[in-house]
Amino acid sequence: MNAIDGILHYYPDTTRDQWVNQQDNWVHCTAQVSSQAILSGGSLVGPDVTIEPHVRLGYGCWIDRGSRIRHGASIGAGTNVGPMADIGESTYIGESCRIGKNVHIGGMVVAERCVLIDRDTVVNHNVTIGSMSRIGNMVNIMPDVSVGSRACIRDRVTLLENVQIGMGAEVTAGSCFARTPMYTAGPHGHAFHAGRGMAAVVYKGVTIMLSTRHWCEQYGSAMARHDVTGAELEFHKQALDMIARQDNIEFHHGDMNGAFIEDLIKLPSEETGESA
Repeated sequence: MNAIDGILHYYPDTTRDQWVNQQDNWVHCTAQVSSQAILSGGSLVGPDVTIEPHVRLGYGCWIDRGSRIRHGASIGAGTNVGPMADIGESTYIGESCRIGKNVHIGGMVVAERCVLIDRDTVVNHNVTIGSMSRIGNMVNIMPDVSVGSRACIRDRVTLLENVQIGMGAEVTAGSCFARTPMYTAGPHGHAFHAGRGMAAVVYKGVTIMLSTRHWCEQYGSAMARHDVTGAELEFHKQALDMIARQDNIEFHHGDMNGAFIEDLIKLPSEETGESA
């Protein structure tokens, strides 16, 4: 089966003469592609698609029926954008991503490589989604949210403004995370709560989700720093112990090695008297 036969199989309501090969890209005659857009080749632009000026498509993209790619957006190689999706201005979608049907992504969003966003999800502006993360169906992500790499946001989750979801975390279906403290207070007004395989931390009013592995790394990082305070170490240790009890595992706190770990949480110094 050649390329055009495969296209007609997927779009049986179209005919061969409706598809135009433009510089090694197959474009349906009803699609509106700006002359100022750059298509790198090997891509498929379906019926009723709109591609605005200064959009860049990497090699082998598929933009499905009725979708709109707005001014200045960049779509990485091998990415599929599902039917009726809307990609906002100056948004970056990395390589090998999958954007589902009727997904709406705002402006200035960054989704790194191999991200999956399922159908009917709304991602507002200034959101960052790390590589290999999955966002479920009917999720609502408000502005200025950060989702770490390899995170999983299940169906019907709402993430309100300024929420941070840590690397490898999983947020269960139907959850809502906000900037208001929801958990028992810890040192310096921080709060933490452990669930299976993860911890939710409220720091300065921001909810941060961390996987068990990542919390181990954070604790190791705290131990490796010479300027660490006793309150900070105790905060990490208590949260880690909560996760250990939940997962029926044992951590040996003296064995943590944090030399290569990036700090995601910078707790206030006792000397400055800064508080959350």
